[in-house]
Parts: sequence; structure tokens; C-alpha cells
Amino acid sequence: MVSVADLSLCPEESLCVGILGKPGPVPLFARNQTDLGKYLVPPRDRKIIQLGMRREGCPGRTADGRYEVAKWQVFINANFASASSQG
Repeated sequence: MVSVADLSLCPEESLCVGILGKPGPVPLFARNQTDLGKYLVPPRDRKIIQLGMRREGCPGRTADGRYEVAKWQVFINANFASASSQG
């Protein structure tokens, strides 16, 4: 059995396998903004995703309309403060 300590993953990869706080694996792609918000750590409302879509540097969607969870996690963390970090 492999432990989390044995894994050598970049932050984006660790987000995708659910190491940073989500129970179970997190998919690489979300099919809509609501699902994307649920997969982010901490979870975000789809309104945050909609606001993010208007910002420069936004990861956007793939050609088939999906959202890449790891890229969105990095973008959201860099551009939107967490409610828990506002003290």
C-alpha cells in the first residue's frame, strides 16, 4: 500500500487526487460551473466561477466545454480570498 508521504506530486496533481482536503478522488475536469465549485478547496459558489470567467488569466473552458479543476484551483486561490482567511 502506498501512503500519501510516498507520493511525489506537484500541487495541481495532488489536488486532482484529493489529497488536500477532499474525501475521495477529484476528477480532472468538471462538466459545469456548479460541479467545478464543489471540487475546489474550499468549495466555492458558481458565482465565483462566473466572476472568474471575466478576469484576465482565467483558465476558461476546454473546447468541449469542460473546466480543468487543477488550473481553476490555482487561479481561484490567486484571485479570490477565502472566507476563512479573511479573519
